[in-house]
Amino acid sequence: MTLLDQIQPAKKTVIEYQDVQPMALDDKYYNPAYLSRNSDLEL
Repeated sequence: MTLLDQIQPAKKTVIEYQDVQPMALDDKYYNPAYLSRNSDLEL
């Protein structure tokens, strides 16, 4: 994944994933109101 910096266009971050595993999440994690109240969750 490449993240481009909108403030400093000459800068970017490249992330190379070594291993990807699927994970099921409860529906509550897709609710922005829940996430803002629980911002320090560990998934």
